[in-house]
Amino acid sequence: ILYLCHPAVLTLTRYDRAYNNNLRDTLFTYLMHDRSISETSRKLFQHRNTTIYKINQIQEMVNDDLENPYTRHQLILSCMIIRYLERCQHASIDLLPVDNRLLRRPSL
Repeated sequence: ILYLCHPAVLTLTRYDRAYNNNLRDTLFTYLMHDRSISETSRKLFQHRNTTIYKINQIQEMVNDDLENPYTRHQLILSCMIIRYLERCQHASIDLLPVDNRLLRRPSL
């Protein structure tokens, strides 16, 4: 089922695990609230500047157009698949390690 997921969401999941972050959840919340920074910040209980910083990190890592509705739907579905596996199935998702260059912290 992971083959249905957008590769960027899998990369974000790997990054979150490596650095104990929540970029995938930030992306999901951001997309579900029509790319509203203020609404995303409110839902995640974080400062607006923190949300902006994380969205910039995500855009650099995703390397895809978040303005494209098809891409947004693909990312949302991918996040939902992984969330379902983690939360409802209590499944440990084994993601193959990738090149460390992909997991590097993006520089802004």
